[in-house]
Amino acid sequence: MFDFMIDMPVLIGSDNWQKVIEESCCGEYIKVDGAFDTFILKCSELRASVYKTTINTSVIDDRDWGEGGEWTVENVIYGSQRQHINTFKSHIYLQFPFVDQGIVNKMLGDYKALRVKQIAEAVACI
Repeated sequence: MFDFMIDMPVLIGSDNWQKVIEESCCGEYIKVDGAFDTFILKCSELRASVYKTTINTSVIDDRDWGEGGEWTVENVIYGSQRQHINTFKSHIYLQFPFVDQGIVNKMLGDYKALRVKQIAEAVACI
């Protein structure tokens, strides 16, 4: 059983789970489109990978409330492992390793912290 997503928002404003959960035609993988993250679950090993994530931050200290922040939706690139999965409705190119579900949220948090730092550096350049 995959339980690392138990407190994660997945269905927001809808009860149509078929829009956010897709099983691969080979039955080996499940794709879960959460509100801010898309996970690929490897059923046979109970391991998870992250396909896409949303980075939402505000790195400008003197910004007035309501001016917004830095926001990006991106494919997650973390580590050197790569995998193509062609058994969903669309091709998936994973660049985040399949890991034990007990550490996937920590690894994703580490990735997001790194990206916030990189975004802050990029914003500071202008």
